[in-house]
Amino acid sequence: MTRRLILSLLLAVAVLSAGVAAFVTSQRHDIAPSRSGPVAGAAEPTVASITPAGTDLIIGIGAAGHLVAVSDLDEDRDGVRGLPRVGDFDHVDWEKLAAAEPKILITQFGDRMPAGLKERCDQMGIQLIDIQLNVIEDVYRQADVLGMALGMQAVADERIEELRQKLAEVRDRMMTAPRVRTAIAVFDGGTVGLIGPGTFHDQLLSDAGGLNVAARFNKPYIVTDREQLMALAPEVVLDLEPVPPTTPQQLDQAKAFWDSLPDLPAVKDGQVHTITVPYCLRPGWHLADLADVFAKNLH
Repeated sequence: MTRRLILSLLLAVAVLSAGVAAFVTSQRHDIAPSRSGPVAGAAEPTVASITPAGTDLIIGIGAAGHLVAVSDLDEDRDGVRGLPRVGDFDHVDWEKLAAAEPKILITQFGDRMPAGLKERCDQMGIQLIDIQLNVIEDVYRQADVLGMALGMQAVADERIEELRQKLAEVRDRMMTAPRVRTAIAVFDGGTVGLIGPGTFHDQLLSDAGGLNVAARFNKPYIVTDREQLMALAPEVVLDLEPVPPTTPQQLDQAKAFWDSLPDLPAVKDGQVHTITVPYCLRPGWHLADLADVFAKNLH
């Protein structure tokens, strides 16, 4: 399995190992110049995030004003533009982080917390919040945790309920739609990973009217090959290629791969859909948006 594929799959469940750390830095995209030092007027307690999903949750609960620094992997968008970039899944720029003066640091390491990171945060007086995001319910739970930490419980509760309602609307709209046999794929230069059960993608696919062909493996992520794809015979392929960091060349490679399988039902019927929205591998505040994208490509 190549490094880009590993990164893509692991970003989806927020468990990154040392084996992919070097690759993470190679996939950074161009961002606007960022300021250094503390952000004037930021709300207390101030927050730094070295995970795009964590940044997304902060913005989603209406707490963007607390942000003073974000991840190197965050794309430029409202709420983060111009903020200093202080690290990602393989490193922390402690000098920049100290200059930003956050009271809270959001990470996404799970049981692979780097040695010494918590101790360094303790020395700097920074509260460490490590979020776990595998399934939809985790998004609600972690948003609630962040709301409490920021003293914004009531606002966070409102935003969480809004997200629940948006997802319910997609689910209700697609309830009577025929179930479509679907592969959720991440392509990388000839290697294809499928996203299976136990993931927010699988839940969103069900809400959108899809039936996951990878369910039989009973694993969240599966590396597959041409022969196995042919045996699975998906009617639709949802190829997740977030831009950024996916390049035009990588998109062309993915198209060429699928075109090389003319007998695959999804290819034969023109039902390979490349999804490039930047949040398509991110478990965060765009869950309902992604469910809607899935639904529109399935029906």
